Amino acid sequence: MEKMFCPHCGNEIEKGTQFCGNCGYNVEEYLKKKADTQSKNDQTNNAQTGEHQQRSTQKVPKKPMSQKTKISWIVGVVVVVLLIGGYMFGKNYYSADKQLDRIVTALSSDGDLAKYATTDDPSMKINDKNLQPTQKYFKTHKAQLAKFKSSMRNTGSYQNFELKQDGKYLLLFPKYKLNITPAYVTLHTNHAGVKFYQGNKKLATATSDKKSYKAGPYAPGTYSFKTKGTISGNKMQNSATRDLTKSGDDIQMDLKTVSFTIKGFPGSEVYLNDEKLGKIGDTGKYRVTDKPEKGNMEVHLEYKVNDKAVSSKTVNVVKKLTEAQYYGTPSAITPKFEGVISKSDAQTLFENAFIDAQNQSDDAADSFKDGQNNKDFNELYEMSKAFDDDDDIYTFDYEVDVKSVAPDENGTSAVNFQVKFNFDKEDERKVQVFSYPGVVSKDGDDYVINKLGGATKVSEKVY
Repeated sequence: MEKMFCPHCGNEIEKGTQFCGNCGYNVEEYLKKKADTQSKNDQTNNAQTGEHQQRSTQKVPKKPMSQKTKISWIVGVVVVVLLIGGYMFGKNYYSADKQLDRIVTALSSDGDLAKYATTDDPSMKINDKNLQPTQKYFKTHKAQLAKFKSSMRNTGSYQNFELKQDGKYLLLFPKYKLNITPAYVTLHTNHAGVKFYQGNKKLATATSDKKSYKAGPYAPGTYSFKTKGTISGNKMQNSATRDLTKSGDDIQMDLKTVSFTIKGFPGSEVYLNDEKLGKIGDTGKYRVTDKPEKGNMEVHLEYKVNDKAVSSKTVNVVKKLTEAQYYGTPSAITPKFEGVISKSDAQTLFENAFIDAQNQSDDAADSFKDGQNNKDFNELYEMSKAFDDDDDIYTFDYEVDVKSVAPDENGTSAVNFQVKFNFDKEDERKVQVFSYPGVVSKDGDDYVINKLGGATKVSEKVY
């Protein structure tokens, strides 16, 4: 008989026993309940296994997606892609480096610079016209443009410029502009009534109390300034071109004039750069006042000889005045005529000629052209010998006084001089004065007397 054990006390019992003989436990009821529970568990497991097998072997049909849903999905994907792509593009395009590149391009061309520029100075107007000098400067100064770009990348600033954030692009990307600190310049002149100009734009007029003007604001760049005025009837102008890169610059724009005295032979006509100014009077001087100073100011004289003009050498006025100031020499301008003897040299020449003749010197003829063959020399020499041989004349002498020198024909000099003849006799003293129109010419480095000319008695006195 098949054995089993009591589930309550573990006593060995025979199969089919209803109650345990040891403890009285209802074994039959226990086995029945256990069998019912096992049956239910088997049914559940079978059901789950069948369902799992059905799921594994059969596909459940899906509901097809509508056209509208498909379009919505596609549009959504495209929008996301565009947004991501647009952001990445904007991030690159609106980067500080890219914005700086566009500013540099505008600086070195005729492009629209104003849209990239701003300023903290309320007096300055930002527009393309006002920024043209800045572009002109950088177009002609390529090295400065390279320094500008390098400094901006490294430090964000360069001279009067600074890279400054000014709002945002698309509410996302920082917007940078070129912040400009403008320059101011002070213009100076030296006469009241002078007008200041920037280009062709009149800025102000100088007065006796104020001969300067502060101009600006200007964007850094290349500018042209002018001063205009009428001084002593002369219309004058001065101009200057400057690269303004900082404030505080001063530009001296005087209308420079010169005043000077010309010395020459009376009757000489005065020319300044071939413009006739006037004629030298009996004083031998001509005054020039407030003429516009120019480096090429040249003066020359013209003297009429037998209705023919004889011209002097030219003299550079500014050079002469500068040398006179530097060396402390007389500033009067005396144009020289080629071959014309000076008055002092003429005085010495004629004095020596008459004294040598008076003394019957062996070299008396040296003062005359052609020496002993000169007619006037021989007449003077013979006259002097006659005076010396005259027994009634105890002593005699000559006093020479050169009155004037002027240019003559063919490079010679016309020398107007007087000679006083002094005669001492036994019972009287006679003084005679004669005038001579002498002619002198150049002989190498020396001067010689061509002729004494006909003598004209000026006076005679007997004492």
